[in-house]
Amino acid sequence: MGSYREHQNILKKFKVEACKVFPKMRFFDRHVGLFFTVNNVPVKINQKGMADMYAIYPTKNGLMHIEIEIKSGNARQSKTQKSWQNFIESQKGIYILVREVNNGIKELEKKIGESY
Repeated sequence: MGSYREHQNILKKFKVEACKVFPKMRFFDRHVGLFFTVNNVPVKINQKGMADMYAIYPTKNGLMHIEIEIKSGNARQSKTQKSWQNFIESQKGIYILVREVNNGIKELEKKIGESY
């Protein structure tokens, strides 16, 4: 399993490189989990299984929705992450799994090309 630091480094590098290739694409980090306020009140954020970030990309047909899951080391998708992927793809969204930045960019280019 990869470390949190390695995961974050891949995420940041992917975002930087993808912005160079797709300057009109906008990225949004997504946090999922249970957090607590200063008064110890639990706050659930987002849904388990959601990808690490999502992006929107303007096309001649409107905005394209893209989900990006980052994995480092030998980490694998959970069942809930696979379920989220299936949902996004069933709605004609793009979902990519990124382990290495350059391969992730190539995969994103390929999937966007297939969607036109």
